Amino acid sequence: RIISFCNKNNNSMKDSIFHKHDLITPAYVYDEANMVNVLESLASVKERTDCLPLYSIKSASILGLLELIKPYVSGFSCSSIYEARLAKEILNEEQTIHITTPGYREDEWQAIIDLCDFISLNSVSQWQRYAKEINTQSSCGIRINPELSFVKDERYDPCRPDSKLGMTFEQIANAKEVLNWELIQGIQIHNNCESNRFEELKQSIGKVTVSLDEYKPKLKWINLGGGYLFDSETNIKPLEDTILYLQDKFGVDVYIEPGKGVTGQAGSLVARVIDLIET
Repeated sequence: RIISFCNKNNNSMKDSIFHKHDLITPAYVYDEANMVNVLESLASVKERTDCLPLYSIKSASILGLLELIKPYVSGFSCSSIYEARLAKEILNEEQTIHITTPGYREDEWQAIIDLCDFISLNSVSQWQRYAKEINTQSSCGIRINPELSFVKDERYDPCRPDSKLGMTFEQIANAKEVLNWELIQGIQIHNNCESNRFEELKQSIGKVTVSLDEYKPKLKWINLGGGYLFDSETNIKPLEDTILYLQDKFGVDVYIEPGKGVTGQAGSLVARVIDLIET
């Protein structure tokens, strides 16, 4: 069960919902006001920088949440064909669907092209298999591993040693005869997790742009990924500075795709004890 309530700084309201005897449990209870606070912060970044916010649907794909988030974003980012299908059902024609994943399946590939407006390829081998087919219907990008680690827990670090998430600069250099920068319309990075330090994003983009200068890319978009938490108290000036810098340097659309940043503190799983066995 999914239950929504609007908590206007009224904890007693939350408590009353959690302790109602007629509440069927288990239930996931989400706080609309909490999420709207974050979404309004995201909308303010969009207003000041003209960036294009996305919601990373893998964070939580509950229908009610997606309908609530929809008016605040330019689209959804996905990591599977199933998420892309769900996004297609919910979004309107002006909103866009973005996808990247370490493992595209050949038997799903045509459906992914049909569903997704932006496709980021994760590896050189993916590029060799799929790149030529993308730009007929979608915009083709590559995911870059900036090789800057900010995450203490290596399990969640996209830039940990031997990571399979994105192309390293060495891999890009070794594939310069394979990668066609005339076809690469965008780049995506995602190298953080549960951070509110946007200075780290600024540092990552600095390294990426310097490393790509030799290829003279003619980019149309840059996706800064997610992994960052923010609300009305977060210092988002480094984020805005990074967006404006990229727009000025490359003349590109800049996307950001928070997931847990939107939904991470927005809900609770509510349960009750239905039996107690003494041993």
